[in-house]
Amino acid sequence: FDLAQFGAWTFGPPHGFARIVRWNVEKHPERLPSGDVEAIFSIMDSEFTRSMWNYPFKLTYRLILREKELHFNIGVYNPSKDHTFSFNLLLHTYFKVPDVRRCQITGLHGCTFIDKVRTNSCRQTANFHAE
Repeated sequence: FDLAQFGAWTFGPPHGFARIVRWNVEKHPERLPSGDVEAIFSIMDSEFTRSMWNYPFKLTYRLILREKELHFNIGVYNPSKDHTFSFNLLLHTYFKVPDVRRCQITGLHGCTFIDKVRTNSCRQTANFHAE
């Protein structure tokens, strides 16, 4: 994960701190009645994270592994009643798959994002058909 900043920033290491802090196991891997396996992990603000990004937060990562699918939910919670915050969140994954043309990422239709690979331009989500 990259949190709270994607790429270089002045307050901490490139791509933030989520990939270098110790995660908590909220729910150990457990087989569900469906046969799927579910696990939940989280990180919270600490003295270390506040030295780079001075906000209280909790990030929860829920994984469900099915026979041929991986499902996940990510939640970022702000417990503060007084302060809002902005952040970047990026799941930086590399999965070896037999045919990238058969992969799907769903639930993002119509979202706008900044394409840091292509001149930091604002773009809208689209289908991809090759690597």
